Amino acid sequence: MLPLIEAIAALGTTLFANAARRAAARVAGLLLAASLLLASLGFFSLAGYRALAQAIGDIYAPLIIGGAYLIAALTALLIVQSRR
Repeated sequence: MLPLIEAIAALGTTLFANAARRAAARVAGLLLAASLLLASLGFFSLAGYRALAQAIGDIYAPLIIGGAYLIAALTALLIVQSRR
């Protein structure tokens, strides 16, 4: 009976280690994707700001960019709240 319990314990340990490895790989992949997303958001924001500043001036361009981010954040909060 003891070898059976040892085999079950070894199987459980192996399964747990594999699950932890997969979870760590997933977290690392998500962190990489999030950092690339933030970098691209920064570049797009700068390009949008420069285009707006050239088209309508330095005063209104940051207001429009900031307003767009505010609307995006409020929309995200509304979506999160509606799922509860």
